[in-house]
Amino acid sequence: MAPLATLARAAAAGEAATRSGVGRRATRAHASCRALAAPRAVRSRRRVRVCASGADSGGAGGAGGAPGGFLSGVKATLSMLQSKLDPIPQGATLLEAVATGLDLWNVQNDRSVALNVFEETYKRCERLEEEEGVSDETTAAAVQCLWGKCCCYASFGDLEMAKQNLRDALIRGLDFETAVDGAGGTCAKLKCAAQLRLNLQRFAKGDDVSFGTFQKREFNAGRRRKL
Repeated sequence: MAPLATLARAAAAGEAATRSGVGRRATRAHASCRALAAPRAVRSRRRVRVCASGADSGGAGGAGGAPGGFLSGVKATLSMLQSKLDPIPQGATLLEAVATGLDLWNVQNDRSVALNVFEETYKRCERLEEEEGVSDETTAAAVQCLWGKCCCYASFGDLEMAKQNLRDALIRGLDFETAVDGAGGTCAKLKCAAQLRLNLQRFAKGDDVSFGTFQKREFNAGRRRKL
């Protein structure tokens, strides 16, 4: 029986030792987990403090400074877009509208907006001439607009549209040789490829005709032959 009792005590001691070893390992594992988790918690708390301090210190600036700057930027952008969509000032005379187009073309090099200004101003000239008759002001403005449109289309490479507007401007009294270089800034300056410039110069002299004029001549000649 003694050996059995000894064995039982030994087994009990081994089990206790095993339990204590497992307990120590579990304690060490728990401690290591706490050590690993602690920096994250600290970092999280730091983030919270940083965010809170940023909200406290920059709240007034965010509410008053940043939105104010953002709104001023939005207003500036809207003002710029409005100037592009409606560049002619309210209540502008014909010559003032022409001056706006010339500034866009000669100074700002904004071809598309300049073309829109010349188009709208020329339509206004036509309406005034229909309602009140032809005047020196409408004629001068119309010539400027037609020549400005010619320059715009030539810069885009559209020779036929340039010729059509040049033809109408010549009919109204445009001096091509004076206008071609901008006449000292008093009209649009022709800015296009050398070949287009040569074609327009020949057209102004009567040595060349536009495709539309050629078709019209052919149509009239055909009618005369039928008669």
